[in-house]
Amino acid sequence: EDTYYRWFEMIAEMNANTVRVYKIQPPSFYSALYRYNESHTDKLYLIQGADFSDHLMFSEENILEPNIMQELMNDTHDLIDALHGKQLVMDFANDELHCYCHNVSEYVLGYILGVEWDEIYVEYICQINPSITGYTGEYLYCDENANGFEVFLAQWGNEVLRYEDTRYKQKKMISFCN
Repeated sequence: EDTYYRWFEMIAEMNANTVRVYKIQPPSFYSALYRYNESHTDKLYLIQGADFSDHLMFSEENILEPNIMQELMNDTHDLIDALHGKQLVMDFANDELHCYCHNVSEYVLGYILGVEWDEIYVEYICQINPSITGYTGEYLYCDENANGFEVFLAQWGNEVLRYEDTRYKQKKMISFCN
């Protein structure tokens, strides 16, 4: 935590005010961010990435299958809960319990969903889902010309917005990684 805190001080000394991370960080990262912002008038903000696992990208799994989509949504809910200081995670590999207990949500500007998508994966999702076009959610939509991968991104983004709004009464900016 002290290392992260020191980094935040150096970032602020550079006159930067925003940090981007690609995926959920250890609880000590968010604790340090919380502690930094509580003790400084010039806050540091966060653009939080939501990871997409390599095992899905380099498999033949169809992300638009309900059970696979639910797994991704559950992971994303866990991320949002962690940012709101309401998440416990068991690290079975190291036999450790991690507590995300600092609410840093007011410092989160938005989410970037996904990774640098492999073009073969994008094409694969479009080819195995030719009948999936268009999507209308509560917060995001894409028209009838959208392909299956664009529908997936709209559904994922819509769920992020819906979950955080419903559970925490907050809305953040959404972006998708290219």
